[in-house]
Amino acid sequence: MMKWRFLEMKKWLLGILGTAIAGIIVYWVTVGFPLPNQNHEPGISKPKNDDRVACRETVEGWYGESESNSDLWIVIQPVESPNYHPQPGPLPKNKNGKWQGIVQFGVSDKENIGEEFLVFIVQASSSASQIFSDYIRDSNKKKQWDGLSTLPNGAVPFDSVKVVRK
Repeated sequence: MMKWRFLEMKKWLLGILGTAIAGIIVYWVTVGFPLPNQNHEPGISKPKNDDRVACRETVEGWYGESESNSDLWIVIQPVESPNYHPQPGPLPKNKNGKWQGIVQFGVSDKENIGEEFLVFIVQASSSASQIFSDYIRDSNKKKQWDGLSTLPNGAVPFDSVKVVRK
């Protein structure tokens, strides 16, 4: 009799635990956890100012409430050149408020060593986002990446860092 009650209590506890876990999963999938970036300033968290970077590097950071409804793009500007080079995007935005993308600093592993680059995280309207996408598509077709002479209307940088190619 005692063994039966123990087994029934065990089933009951496992049922409650299963229901709780299922509830947490449903909440996370439908609502998501609160954005942890409430403790982070929106912008670039990696790399930092004056970091030395490889030719291809991951750039990452946080976005806030004001950036959540627009596209985010990483745009590079060599300090010695006036042109802006949008990187592939728009960036995927994680529910936790984080973004990241792979960036190309310079032409190749052997070129542009020691040069400085500005890295911008840009909030872009749909029209500005289309201009960035068109630039990347056309440049890839021509195999020529001259950059844009200006940022398009609707492209607003909200953070930047300066880095040096190693």
